[in-house]
Amino acid sequence: MRPFVVLFSLAGALGLAACHSPGAIPKSSPRPPDDALAGKGEPCQTDDDCAGDKLVCDAGECINWMRMAGPAPEISPEELAARIDAGQPLQIVDVRTGPEFRGARIAGARHVPISRLADELPELGLDPAIPVVTICLTAHRSIPATRLLQRHGYDVVQLAGGMTAWRKAELPRVRGSEKKPKPKR
Repeated sequence: MRPFVVLFSLAGALGLAACHSPGAIPKSSPRPPDDALAGKGEPCQTDDDCAGDKLVCDAGECINWMRMAGPAPEISPEELAARIDAGQPLQIVDVRTGPEFRGARIAGARHVPISRLADELPELGLDPAIPVVTICLTAHRSIPATRLLQRHGYDVVQLAGGMTAWRKAELPRVRGSEKKPKPKR
């Protein structure tokens, strides 16, 4: 019984989920620790008031942009599929991890993990005149992505239910790595 208590304490000290039974494998969370996401808590009126890496002014307080919560406008999988089929101009930004993206994605989606979105936003080359749809697995990571893009002036919605809902609706997906143009020699 004592070795289990030591293991439990060690798991807690390492920031791992506690084991509920002997032999259980602790699962780590992909989410960064709270202190890495914490804002300064200082009052602000604009993003410029927030001096710090990845801090933005949200509801009058400097916070890390990944902490931006609240409602995000959505589009259903069926409506998105209909717009894609109709050839409407759309920009799809998939904020899942690389393995998730390669496993199954919507054709034409641009990939940037949520943890790198703020830094890589300029390199995405998004056109502010064309609507954007953000996508993650279950419509949780796409909320801060949607709100960040809104702050930058984009007309943006998230895919309701994420790729899980897209798959359940049996809509088309592609698998594997993106085909990127080879550099000219």
